[in-house]
Amino acid sequence: GRGVPAALGYFVLMVLPVSGLMHMSFFTYSYVSDHLVYVAIPGIITLVAAALGICYARGGIASRIALVVMTGVTGLLCLACFQRAEEFSSPERLWRATLAVNPRCFAAHNNIGLVYQERGGHDPLQLQRAEAHFREALKIEYKLESAGVNLANVLRMQGRWKPSADLYRKVLDVHPEPGSFNNYGVALLELGDNATAREAFTHALRMDPTMTNAYYNLYGIELAEHNLPAACSNLRACLRIDPDNVQALVALATLNLDQPGQPPLAVPAAEVIVAIAERACTLTRYQEPQPLVVWSKALVAAGRKPESVAGAARAHAAALNEKDDATAEAIDAFQRTLRQ
Repeated sequence: GRGVPAALGYFVLMVLPVSGLMHMSFFTYSYVSDHLVYVAIPGIITLVAAALGICYARGGIASRIALVVMTGVTGLLCLACFQRAEEFSSPERLWRATLAVNPRCFAAHNNIGLVYQERGGHDPLQLQRAEAHFREALKIEYKLESAGVNLANVLRMQGRWKPSADLYRKVLDVHPEPGSFNNYGVALLELGDNATAREAFTHALRMDPTMTNAYYNLYGIELAEHNLPAACSNLRACLRIDPDNVQALVALATLNLDQPGQPPLAVPAAEVIVAIAERACTLTRYQEPQPLVVWSKALVAAGRKPESVAGAARAHAAALNEKDDATAEAIDAFQRTLRQ
């Protein structure tokens, strides 16, 4: 009767929008997809279910055949579902499954590269895999604002500063973005080009005045050039945006303690530094050696030597716990000065 053309007509109408005739974001991954049939499949399911229901209602052999078919189809669908679900168990499996059916999927190469990059840290093999996928993505579709940025980031993580800086420069010509300006500046610093790096960090802050990393990087440049007031100003700007930035807190306390040629700090000024360093210790739960050392030095400047000795001991224990022998030796030397 009319149910058959109605079910098939529904299927065709629902498949049309996802058949490639209309543009949609999914085409970033593929121009065809069995996944999108779920929109149309209820028409076929309804048709098959109705036919089996009619057979089952007739009784006799037709009923038994319908029951066997229903059980078999349901079992096969469940098995296929379990097998298919494996592909969604992790991002890596998902993008690998995508590349298995569409090896030229730019977005899948880019996304699996991000998986390896996040997993990489300082693992050279993972970073090499990430680099290979980003390069493949660029071969397929030259989109510097996505795979280009990610490839430049991986080159920077590998310490390949010159190719990283060159690629950031190309990215910024077509896709200016504050994070890329900041990373470009980092690469330039490693290449010794402080002047251009300063311009990059300044440009990043013009685009995003809340970028704490750029302020901290500018502090590093000013410190290297012995412009201590400007270095201090950048740290305070960083802390105005992020008061809990441990790196900036430690740097600010250190800067005020270790300025060459300065007279001994007055106790009230030293107590301010103690509070800054203690804030960093609190944020790190007194588990990291560097904030603890700075706190201990600030306590000495404030005339609180017994507390300083205890703080140095905690710093030494934290360094040993992290198996940081060089830091532990430096703290040990500091402890010897406290015992004099």
